[in-house]
Amino acid sequence: EEARDAACTISLSGMVDTKGERPDDPKKKTHHGNGFRLSAPNFEKWDFKLFSTVQQGLGYTESLCNGKEHFRDYVQNPVPSNWTLQSNVADEPIYTNRKYPFPCLPPFVPNENPTGLYRLKFPLPNEWTSSSSSYSIMFHGVESAFWVFVNGKFCGFSKDSRLPAEFDITEALSKERSAQKRGRANRNQNDEVDDNLRPYHELLVLVTRWSDGSYLEDQDHWWMAGIHRPVEILRLPYEAKMVDFRVQGDADGRLNISLDVQTSFDESYFLVASLFDDEQCKKFGGRQSGNRVWDRMIPLNFSTPHDDANLNKDSIKTFGLSEIVCNGTPKQWTAENPN
Repeated sequence: EEARDAACTISLSGMVDTKGERPDDPKKKTHHGNGFRLSAPNFEKWDFKLFSTVQQGLGYTESLCNGKEHFRDYVQNPVPSNWTLQSNVADEPIYTNRKYPFPCLPPFVPNENPTGLYRLKFPLPNEWTSSSSSYSIMFHGVESAFWVFVNGKFCGFSKDSRLPAEFDITEALSKERSAQKRGRANRNQNDEVDDNLRPYHELLVLVTRWSDGSYLEDQDHWWMAGIHRPVEILRLPYEAKMVDFRVQGDADGRLNISLDVQTSFDESYFLVASLFDDEQCKKFGGRQSGNRVWDRMIPLNFSTPHDDANLNKDSIKTFGLSEIVCNGTPKQWTAENPN
């Protein structure tokens, strides 16, 4: 795996500086705080093109990045989804229980290996124009292996169909491409962006259906392929970056939160932590969102104590909170009521 950050799913929308305001409920906005979703509902469909081998897909993608080829003969498919379930793609789901869906010769996979190339052209929110931030892109689930290119720059490679993968794209985003330089002919949905949100950026994701990781992921299940979970861009302030977090709920109603933050500045921040009642199934199908039952602003003070010689520049500092959040007995998990 190349240029992939540590596997840790982090929502940074709650981190604000001491002059900022607490972010609103993220369910009410298409982007909020420091998170901007590149999949539905912001961008319902991406351009998509299927190749029969990895070599064909890599060669075509390289030509696109070098400006020697134009993206053509594509269809549009929803993200997140599996291309194996789309009627406009010549590939199908495969079910196996005991044997592999290809000749078992680890770590090799067949040369005939369906490989899909996704393309999305997107703007960043207007308020994300500050140069004092770094940016990463988070893929919450891609089957099975994939390469990431932003504005023609290779940003990383990952294998693992069920875990998130995060890549630093700060340098790639600096190579913004002005939509004003292109003609307005032959536009598609991904080209139609608000003039107030220009310039735009181009994301290419090349996904291969089989990889050596497929040997480890084999089980009694349906084999799919594609970007099957959401994709988002995270804005990371240079001053403070959340590296990891841990949340544990105890049977007595106590919530324990611990987070690791990396910083090179002696500043003070707050982290907003919110607890929601779980989503409930509706009587006639679908889900209804739970209510906010608790929230706190956790102070993050990075001032270096005089007697702490271990807290140097870019050090990681751990903060924690432990508090009873339920006045009564919290909902327990049972087989009949899996809260």
